[in-house]
Amino acid sequence: SMYMKIIEKKTSIEHVNTLGGRFIREAKIYDLRLSQYKASLEDVHPSLDASLSKRPRIQSGGDKVIQQLDKLNNQYQFIADETYDRIAKIYNRFQYEKNFTVSTAFHSDVGK
Repeated sequence: SMYMKIIEKKTSIEHVNTLGGRFIREAKIYDLRLSQYKASLEDVHPSLDASLSKRPRIQSGGDKVIQQLDKLNNQYQFIADETYDRIAKIYNRFQYEKNFTVSTAFHSDVGK
């Protein structure tokens, strides 16, 4: 049940990744246009050059989305892997117990 819920979330996460990728591409285009606009302003008004460089560099929206998508994907992958590993351990334990029970029953019947 838990693993199926995780699998159901995969489609939503893929959709978020698609939209995030689109946003990142658009943000890069916007950043490029903005830097071109800034350069053209500096060409027209050289006095702006000194005042614009004093401002701290702000992290772009695209970079923030990349970080958030990486975090989301890593969390999802970790949860999926952990759940799968736990299911595999339970399954292996069940197989061992089943074989042990059958083996024990067989040996007790042999002695009769």
